[in-house]
Amino acid sequence: MLTTAIKKPTALSPYRLGIHFPTVAVKNMGYHQKIFSVNIDRIFQKAYSQTCDIALSLTRLFIMTQPITIPIIRPVDQDIQDPPELVAAIRARRGGALLKLDRMLLHSPPLAQGWNVYLGKIREELLVPAQLRELAMCVVAVLNKATYEYEHHAPLYVKNGGTLAQAEALKDLAQPGFKEDLYPELEQAVIALAREMTLRIRVDERLKVQLVGLIGTRQTVELVGVVATYNMVSRFLVALDITTEDPAS
Repeated sequence: MLTTAIKKPTALSPYRLGIHFPTVAVKNMGYHQKIFSVNIDRIFQKAYSQTCDIALSLTRLFIMTQPITIPIIRPVDQDIQDPPELVAAIRARRGGALLKLDRMLLHSPPLAQGWNVYLGKIREELLVPAQLRELAMCVVAVLNKATYEYEHHAPLYVKNGGTLAQAEALKDLAQPGFKEDLYPELEQAVIALAREMTLRIRVDERLKVQLVGLIGTRQTVELVGVVATYNMVSRFLVALDITTEDPAS
């Protein structure tokens, strides 16, 4: 004789989903009663838990592999006023308006203050010619894929003596067909310095000897400082998704 009974559902049972499984009891007439029970709830709950784990893992994998189009950290507003002395100093150095880089730095006033003073010295008080300085910055920008940095410094390189053709050619710096012969000896040496410092960190001794012979010890040291500084800048920009000055981006 076969009888059936419905078990009381547990917290995560199929009954919550509208599925009803009977617990089956078998009675063999003429012998001591033996009941073989199949605990459907327990089986379901284990399967449910494993399915949830798999689904959660797949969801995490999907999220991690999808590009995030909305920046996680946005720059502060252009009309920021605090700290007033710091904001005024940055605006003075920039000629009035804050750049997107400035507005990102202002999330941390001490960082913004130190950055403003240090970068002001690099940009305004070195003896190394502006053309060479801006060339080195552009090389770093291209190699580190810091489009914002290139966007700002390529026009300054041209303004200070470079040509549009030279500025455009820098975009192919990492390609086999880079037109190195567009640049005179000194600029080729500056490009080599920025490339070696950015990609290899160490600089060939012969290149340092060449640069010292061309521009002297002080300006060589300054160029090294410029390359090191703008590697810092480019990494900050790329890490925080600052790719253009366009306010809509």
